[in-house]
Amino acid sequence: LIMPGGGLWADPLELPARHVIRLPDGVDAEQAAMLKGTLATARLLVEDSGLGAGDWMVQNAANSAVGSSVARVAKRAGIRTLGIVRSEAAADVAGARHALDAVGGAAGGALTGLLAPSPLSSTGGRLVNYGLLSGKPLEIPAEALVFGGVTVTGFWLLTWFRSRTPA
Repeated sequence: LIMPGGGLWADPLELPARHVIRLPDGVDAEQAAMLKGTLATARLLVEDSGLGAGDWMVQNAANSAVGSSVARVAKRAGIRTLGIVRSEAAADVAGARHALDAVGGAAGGALTGLLAPSPLSSTGGRLVNYGLLSGKPLEIPAEALVFGGVTVTGFWLLTWFRSRTPA
């Protein structure tokens, strides 16, 4: 499995050993290719949320590969999810503490309206942006930050991998 590094759009490729992880015999190459992107992103987005069983997470682009994987990983952890897709309007949700945005623009910023304060503190929920499907900069309402205590952060799998050891 090729880990982060340049030149991945090539047939022959020479990489340092730290950029390659040996997979067990019998692993399907096409399935393994998904581990590095879609599934790793979904798992880390859920694990990094700090949410536990019974908490709510809301995400847009929920019918994407990452979005559907996030829903499955969250379900295993007992985290309830609300998925928003472009063709449907969002319903009222109370208590979502974590939102995942793959769209950006106004749609990403609108997720802040679904975030409720944490029961453990007076801070608002957390919005994690990991994509830009709209092609537009993320638009965060100032009210969400100033009055709602919402925090906004970004996630990119390549950056995450660069900060970790191969182990």
